[in-house]
Amino acid sequence: MPFDDPDVEGKTMRRIALTVAAALTGLAVVFATAAPASATDTGAPDSGYLQGFDVSNFQPSADIAGAAEDGAKFVFVKSGDTMSLNDPAYTPSSDFDEQWEEAGEAGLIRGAYVVAGMGDGSKASDPRAEADAFADHVGELLSEPNVLPPVVDLEAGKTTHCWMSSDETHCWMSSDEDWVKDLSANRARMVTWLQAFSAEVKAQTGRTPIIYTNSDWWNYCTGGSTAFAANRLWIADWSSATAPTLPKGWSSYAFWQWREDADSSDGFPGDQDVFHGTAASLQTLLTPLPKKPKPTVTGTVKVGNTLTAHAGDWGSAQLRYQWYASSKAISGATSSTLPLSAGLYGKTITVHVIGSEAGYAGAETGSTATARVAAGTLKSVTPTISGTLAVGHTLTAVRGTWTSGTTYSYQWYASSTAIKGATGKTLKLTSALRGKTITVHVTGRKTGYVTAVRGSARSAPVR
Repeated sequence: MPFDDPDVEGKTMRRIALTVAAALTGLAVVFATAAPASATDTGAPDSGYLQGFDVSNFQPSADIAGAAEDGAKFVFVKSGDTMSLNDPAYTPSSDFDEQWEEAGEAGLIRGAYVVAGMGDGSKASDPRAEADAFADHVGELLSEPNVLPPVVDLEAGKTTHCWMSSDETHCWMSSDEDWVKDLSANRARMVTWLQAFSAEVKAQTGRTPIIYTNSDWWNYCTGGSTAFAANRLWIADWSSATAPTLPKGWSSYAFWQWREDADSSDGFPGDQDVFHGTAASLQTLLTPLPKKPKPTVTGTVKVGNTLTAHAGDWGSAQLRYQWYASSKAISGATSSTLPLSAGLYGKTITVHVIGSEAGYAGAETGSTATARVAAGTLKSVTPTISGTLAVGHTLTAVRGTWTSGTTYSYQWYASSTAIKGATGKTLKLTSALRGKTITVHVTGRKTGYVTAVRGSARSAPVR
């Protein structure tokens, strides 16, 4: 947006909150640019959006509790500034502690943002030192429930040299003549600085920041960089549109700051924001569960046996389970134990533990895959023979109780020699069998199990 006076600061500046680092999980990096030409008479987002707002030391008397009562679901609070190249590198906001505490007591989901500086016009600031200072201030807060990824706000003004003016565009912290002379290099340095800041935020907090920006500033001052596309976007667009215009590098957004500094009579204190999603999807951005260990599996990996999942210590989180066979979810297998059925033969087994707790983003961890499920051992018994051992009578094989679902075949023997065609459950004693001893072998088969053969004891000679 046009910005004529590089010395203008404070409320006339437009925040561009950049959540910087594709891998960061919770620390938002917010950057600022000049305010849009018109911040009034804006259209409102659809009423179905989750409503929120952001405040700073410019709203020292903000009625945060009242906003919560009026339906606000979340708030971003300014934590401080890192715009100086001199010590101290970080200056906390005078109202942060009070506003942060009030938001928590009101039951609002909270996020912290910092106003960061890239340089003083002749020398670039150290992005890692600034990220460290920010993390030192808000790091412990990130473990509290109901906390969003933090946000870093890079103000557009004489300290940061990243504003857009009517006669020339300033995008970096180098000598005046270099700003316009080598715009491509300046944009590259801008992106490099942001990447370094992001990486350090990630290293210090373990959370991925959200990028807050507007399309005009981002597309010009970074050249429309796509290096941060994996970061969730907080878009600033105060136009009358019913949907924001997105900068290059994003196809969607998480938050939309759609109005500046609303009057208390028709909005929440500070700037007006919405979340682009459901309450359930907003929860996925909250504080990670403090404990989410990798589960283990015990038991013999063999058909017919039962495996047991050991979740580990998840604290007070509620747990659910899902078992997988060769990476495919097993329908209905949602308890801490898994009977190994024949259908699982030859497959590897894993279990996922899903933890949930109010105020935290849910977490899911998976075990190491087991060896392939081995064939089971059929339960079998030694068969017996019933009937009269005399020519003209019929003998019957009594197989006993085997594993359910087993199919059977028989072979009768006369004095250890297989009797041709005698493969049924019964045997008619002919005169050819007189004087011979009789035995029977029972073979059991079932898919997923090793075939079993059991033989009876030898009978007395046939009379």
